[in-house]
Amino acid sequence: MARILRPGDTVEGLRVSAEISRGAQATCYLAERAVGERVFLKQYKSPSQRVCWYREFIRYQEQLRRRIDESRCIHFCYRQLLRFEREQCLFQGFEFLDSSCSLRELLLSAARKKGSLKGEQRLILAKVLVSGVSALHEQKIVHADLKPENVMLLPDSSISSGYRLRLIDMDFSLLTDIQAPWHGHEGYFGTPQYFSPEHLRGAVPGTPADLFTLGLILYEVLGTGHPFTDKSDEEYREAIVAGRVPALQLVPELKSMEHAAEIRKTLAACFDPQPAARPTAAELLKVLNGRSTPSPKIPSIGILCLTGPNSKVRRFNLPQTIGRNTARVWGEDYHYLSEPQFQLLNENGQWSVHSLPGAVNQTLLNGTPVSGKVMLRPGDVIAVGNPKTGVCRLPLTVEFLAPILK
Repeated sequence: MARILRPGDTVEGLRVSAEISRGAQATCYLAERAVGERVFLKQYKSPSQRVCWYREFIRYQEQLRRRIDESRCIHFCYRQLLRFEREQCLFQGFEFLDSSCSLRELLLSAARKKGSLKGEQRLILAKVLVSGVSALHEQKIVHADLKPENVMLLPDSSISSGYRLRLIDMDFSLLTDIQAPWHGHEGYFGTPQYFSPEHLRGAVPGTPADLFTLGLILYEVLGTGHPFTDKSDEEYREAIVAGRVPALQLVPELKSMEHAAEIRKTLAACFDPQPAARPTAAELLKVLNGRSTPSPKIPSIGILCLTGPNSKVRRFNLPQTIGRNTARVWGEDYHYLSEPQFQLLNENGQWSVHSLPGAVNQTLLNGTPVSGKVMLRPGDVIAVGNPKTGVCRLPLTVEFLAPILK
């Protein structure tokens, strides 16, 4: 086991000032660079160099950070400053968020001091949070462990919400188009009372899982609190799997909004047990802005594109049966498919996936077994496997192209 650092120790040009926390996955420190910059330093216990997926985890982290740093995600996520290995241990350093508080701390303060968090501030914070999650999803990133503790707020009197927002704790966030290196070795991270149905079923959390958890957080930001705050973990599990989530009660200042009913309706849709039925983050943001209400079915008019783990793309403008022979183009995992495995259907301009009987492995949509015919949305991931054992192979990412007009 790697040595725990102590105040005054130096490592890679950083001087440790204090230990912040010590958990099962990592020990965290406040450290300083020679130039006086403060750094949030994480010393990882897991993964260690002894696990077979350690090197792949580092490459996965590099890809995750590249997508954040080269997109608008950088405005919503904490910055990574450095990564190195020392004494057979991985370290990562992030910007230290001075004078910040978590969304959890802000909500607790507002509960103690009624009226300290205005309705307008709540709505703006909700919009910024959903914008940040939408930015992640645009880059095919699933946070996978959203909760108020992982939303940091930096005071800024120059903006109407009073805070700038940063999403943190993304070490085990997921890329929807690249299988996580710990898949089949470790479970997927999440937090009790914020688990999505996919988390509870042991399936791979996709972007709809983020929307489920985001809905719970917005209950706390826009409403009177978490809908299951007084329930046990088992009671929570039973309610979530059954789709029994109490109706949102907006704070009094927001009840009179013109689009209040649309917000309540859309947040209720976030808790649909079927991931494909939930709105996207972009759709949710439009509703919060009072611009539109998502349709229960999203027309996918045009050409369906499936991108495999090897980045190969196949385009379909007509219904197609997919099986082992068809899937060879997407890489060596094609042999996990049966012949046939599933159908891609286009009815009235709406694409859907239909599971076929007799397949050895199950057809999965966003980590959940496909039962019958399920509508497809941009960013969905079709794969084959068994969610009970954690097996998920040949993930195919769904996108759509507009039809070519002649």
